[in-house]
Amino acid sequence: MAEAAVIDLRSDTGTKPSAAMLSAMVTAELGDDVYGDDPTVNDLQELCAQLFEKEAGLFVPSGSMGNLVAIAAQARSGEEVLCDQDAHVLNYEGGALALFGLVTRSLAYDRGLMSVTELSEAVRSGDDHSPRTAVVTLEVTHATRGGCVPDFALCAAASAVARRGGSAVHIDGARIFNAQVASGIPVHRWAGLADTISVCFSKGLGAPAGAMVLGPAEVIERARIIRKRLGGAMRQSGVLAAAARIGVEEGVDLLAEDHRRARLLAEGVAALMPGSIDPDDVHTNIVQFSPDRLGLTAPQFLALLAAQGVRAKAYGGRLVRLVTHRDLDDAAIITALAAIELVATTTARGSHG
Repeated sequence: MAEAAVIDLRSDTGTKPSAAMLSAMVTAELGDDVYGDDPTVNDLQELCAQLFEKEAGLFVPSGSMGNLVAIAAQARSGEEVLCDQDAHVLNYEGGALALFGLVTRSLAYDRGLMSVTELSEAVRSGDDHSPRTAVVTLEVTHATRGGCVPDFALCAAASAVARRGGSAVHIDGARIFNAQVASGIPVHRWAGLADTISVCFSKGLGAPAGAMVLGPAEVIERARIIRKRLGGAMRQSGVLAAAARIGVEEGVDLLAEDHRRARLLAEGVAALMPGSIDPDDVHTNIVQFSPDRLGLTAPQFLALLAAQGVRAKAYGGRLVRLVTHRDLDDAAIITALAAIELVATTTARGSHG
């Protein structure tokens, strides 16, 4: 008898390329992107520049590299990058900003956004004793805050504060299309709050790899040089860009279904483990909850869940993360909830002898 398929809710990065993506990859017109003559890459860069209303775009292998080259292109060694305390650029990108001698400083945040008041006090012009705040970063959606969409008006206020202080603004927009679908605010308006923005094609859009950095032409040209130094300049990368374009053209409309299924997950978890999650906090495709009411740490819960054929991810010892994506249908969500129910009820019975 064949084993039941594993339901992978760890991330939306594990999706397989769609048939349309595979076809586009096979038939893509190719050149050498190091020389700037891969037409498929160039077309994708131009398309994204138009969508985000930026002067230029640069195709890079990953979202992490996108953030790094964008920030490094706008800051010098010894200068400072301000971000929130749980920002992806601070905690989940291997300390890469240190490669360019950049100092990172974090602020407390609320619902995925730094306090505008604290930010206004934190931005520094630099002197003999303190570094200049070269770049302020925002994250939309905010991954470790459960994929929440920060309030647009507050983001605009934070951006204005940063710019008045002489700092550039970068948006880590890995899942910015999720924010567009959830908020109704188009990506070009989000991008208008920042000098540069990165977007990842391998998350909700389902492409196998690749990200885009967008901003002023002169900044993007500096980012191109930094990409080369990091070993991120690829040759016939139109193979990847072709899949990414399908993700942009066809994947955005599928995100609403991911959000709906995430809400189903959240409501199911809330019913099974009251107090573990507020479904209203689930804005997009990420569901986070705590199993501590079962007397379990997040890793312990994940081990029990994996035994039922469902994979998830832990943030530290307390939070379990589930991420919906295009490869999961309603039946997969129902099955996942049944597995969560089994873990919850079995654990509860065990704790009561």
